[in-house]
Amino acid sequence: MRILLPLALLATPATAEDFVLRAPVVAATLHADAALLTRAAEVDLPPGDHRLILVAPAFARPHDVTLPEGMTAGAPSVGPAEALDLKALDTPEEAEARAAVEAAEAGVEAIEARIADARAAVMAARTRLDWLATLTGGGEGGLAAPADPAALSETLDLLGTQAQAAAEARRAAEARIEALQEERGAAVEALEEARAALARLAPPDAWGNAATLTIPVQVASPVAGEVRLTDLGYGASWSPAYDLRLDTGTGALTLDRRVTVRQSGPETWRGVGMRFATTRVAAGTTPATPGTDVVRIGAPELVVEESFAADALAAPRANARVRVAAAPVAAPVFDGLSVTYAAPAPVTVAPGVEASVALAPLAPEVTLSNRAVPRRDATAFLMADAVNASPEPVLPGPALLFRDGSYLGETRLAAWAPGATAEIGFGPLDHLVLEWRRVTRGEGDAGVFVRSDTLREVLELSVENLSGAAEAVTVLHALPVSEQDDLEVEVAATPAPDVTDWDGRRGVAAWDMEVAPGAARTIRLEIEMDWPEGERLVWRP
Repeated sequence: MRILLPLALLATPATAEDFVLRAPVVAATLHADAALLTRAAEVDLPPGDHRLILVAPAFARPHDVTLPEGMTAGAPSVGPAEALDLKALDTPEEAEARAAVEAAEAGVEAIEARIADARAAVMAARTRLDWLATLTGGGEGGLAAPADPAALSETLDLLGTQAQAAAEARRAAEARIEALQEERGAAVEALEEARAALARLAPPDAWGNAATLTIPVQVASPVAGEVRLTDLGYGASWSPAYDLRLDTGTGALTLDRRVTVRQSGPETWRGVGMRFATTRVAAGTTPATPGTDVVRIGAPELVVEESFAADALAAPRANARVRVAAAPVAAPVFDGLSVTYAAPAPVTVAPGVEASVALAPLAPEVTLSNRAVPRRDATAFLMADAVNASPEPVLPGPALLFRDGSYLGETRLAAWAPGATAEIGFGPLDHLVLEWRRVTRGEGDAGVFVRSDTLREVLELSVENLSGAAEAVTVLHALPVSEQDDLEVEVAATPAPDVTDWDGRRGVAAWDMEVAPGAARTIRLEIEMDWPEGERLVWRP
């Protein structure tokens, strides 16, 4: 859109002319903590010395200004837009919306004027009735009764007619007021809707403290073209979100991807070519500089163990310094996951309103399995080992889970590099029922036997298949392990586990078993622990 507005108040020399141009955002690259905005405006200039006055809500660090060929530019400057008539920069759509507001305001004013006229008519009728009541009331100010009976009848008829006419006029005016009040309510509602429609368009006069970028230019011959500049913007952000859809019939997993865009500026970005970058501008471009690490010696200090840190800090001894070991801090690391996405179509983002941009879906390669943890869960769960078979990474973000079209819940995907495997749970399997129990003496077994230095216990884990088809299940259980030489732990498992340190986790045993339809499989664990007399065993199976 091109808007050329000569401003007499801003004119410089007689040979110069000022052209006020609205510079909307036409392209944006959003980072995690900043945005790189490209603004553009169409110009059509005659020969001469001119000033291009580009108008935007704000200019942070405008740079990379490009002009059409045939222009010679001077040094640009940033300033306020207080002297400009920003309404003159309306787009046709904004001008139409503003005209609708003005028409609605005129409609409300016209109805209010009619209401005022009706109220004046009510007041006039009440005044006539009060005056007639005074005339007929007798006494001071009242009419004297005429001596002629015929004249008396004529007088009474006249007074009655006048009183009736005044009362009817008052009732008619009050009825008009009531009808006009309803009409005014509808007109005010229409006005509010018109104002809201104009506000949604965010015209320039609603920006608040708008800014200008003034560029002096010299034009030798008529020039038409586009002025472009790049600027930094803040208050804009983006985040990825996903839908994971699993079809258990085909074993296919689909990852639907979308980007949510937000911007808190006062203008609406219309039809913007948008890119989404994972780099963080605030992270800087150079590493930190290490300082000097000075070691000193001094008076002996009290070193307090971490378990007593709270008491020591509450009441430290005089002339003593308390040193407490710092807790480790988890720091996420992303290596090689910097990527930029391009929106497939121009994006429109209104202030404070989220816009959703769809990205191409991915189809991870998936392997399904049933996992059972009888000690913790009542049923087995369906698990998917999904391989990112695409050449691009999947960024961290929330994901909605669907299994066979049914919504299961929400999870959060971690950074998922190309070729990497992500483990995703797809909900409980109600037909695979789990049980964990301690075997008691009442069932004919030795049960739990404890003396001061020995414990023997028998546990059983079971998986029951209530479906009509056989199911393969991986059963997991954490077996007790000892980290002390004086504590001996022996575990006899029937059947023996297929894996003893599952997924690299010490003591976590895994059994891969087939459970027939309507059948159950049981795992028996016989545990014996021995420790020196006088010590206390701490264990919770």
